[in-house]
Amino acid sequence: MRKLLCIALGIVWMWSSNAQSYNTAFGLRFGDDLGFSFTQRILDHTTVDLNASDGLFSQHKFVSLQMRSHYGVITRRFNFFLGAGGFLRARSLGSDEVFDVSHIKGVSGVMGAEFTLGRINISLDYMPQYILNKDYSGQKLTADSALSVKYVLWKRKSKIKKFLEKIF
Repeated sequence: MRKLLCIALGIVWMWSSNAQSYNTAFGLRFGDDLGFSFTQRILDHTTVDLNASDGLFSQHKFVSLQMRSHYGVITRRFNFFLGAGGFLRARSLGSDEVFDVSHIKGVSGVMGAEFTLGRINISLDYMPQYILNKDYSGQKLTADSALSVKYVLWKRKSKIKKFLEKIF
């Protein structure tokens, strides 16, 4: 009986650990600057993530768009992710109103972990970036890391709940 219970719990655990527990989340991103983060699930384990900051504290505007693949660790509420995308950054020339017309653009990778509790999603990510501008004479490889706190706008039903709804 004990073995049967362990096997049943193992199947339920494997069945429920499918990446993330939400479809759409929006919130704040705390990194080099204060910004926002928007995440939308597009496939079972894949999301598109938009991050943007206005240069309030760091004197540069930043926008990145990435595709992320999520992997469940213990449950679908705690997972890590890997992905890639692109970014665009505009530097300040000293005044709050004047920004450099030559934007810095490049490709970025991303890796991190996230945890969802109820409707609150907390994620920590590291984003290495490679600058593609030919006229840029500065450092070509940079990195960005941030903590994001998001509100889950659209939750995702678990496979167990869907299965139980079909039965009852």
